[in-house]
Amino acid sequence: MTLTPVGYASSRNFMETFYDKWLSSEQNISPAEALHQTRLQFIRDKKPTKDWAPFVLVGK
Repeated sequence: MTLTPVGYASSRNFMETFYDKWLSSEQNISPAEALHQTRLQFIRDKKPTKDWAPFVLVGK
């Protein structure tokens, strides 16, 4: 989920990257690690903070 509104294209890009990292990983990483890696990739790619910072994990 997000803590603040995020644009449609930004959400789609972030979630596609997140799910690719989580479900396509041969390392069987946790959702938390996939979120961390996705955020780091967005930072390295110099994406605006508003596109990646609002995303948080909820639940177990």
